[in-house]
Amino acid sequence: TPLRFVFLIVLVGTTIEFLTRRTRYEWRARKWRDKVTDHTVVIGYGVKGRSAVKALLDSGTSQNSIVVIAYDEDSAREASESGLTAVEGDARREVVLLQAGISRAKRVVIATDQDATSVLVTMLARRLAPTASIVSAARETANAQFLRDSGADGVIVTAEAVGRMLSMSLVSPTAGALM
Repeated sequence: TPLRFVFLIVLVGTTIEFLTRRTRYEWRARKWRDKVTDHTVVIGYGVKGRSAVKALLDSGTSQNSIVVIAYDEDSAREASESGLTAVEGDARREVVLLQAGISRAKRVVIATDQDATSVLVTMLARRLAPTASIVSAARETANAQFLRDSGADGVIVTAEAVGRMLSMSLVSPTAGALM
């Protein structure tokens, strides 16, 4: 019986600890969402998303005003460890975008890996943040117009951008390195 009693204490203690930690996290997240405004939401934390965040930080944007939405736990953890606010989840779901405070965002960067996903996320972001400036990346030139029609203010076609940078590096290595 003493062993059962100890087991019961450990079980109840662990459960209470888990519930209080989760409640504390939810309370902090709700408090943050109520307070944050005019921030930048970066959707996707792959190569393009990381580069976008780096460019924002290099241009003087504060880490506190950048929120990253990452699809997988590892990317979300990496964003958090680098001092950014991270939301883990599928950006095609409205609840995930609302967790990032997209309705009060000033700018939205959509850097997903698939053009179809980018189109869907752009449409949803435009509906939730009608006044935000939305820039989206497209892999294929043919999909750039779909993104514009979905509500993107700017579209960067990654294949074309890389081609331009390659040729610029040939003409002027300094300018290519700068870009």
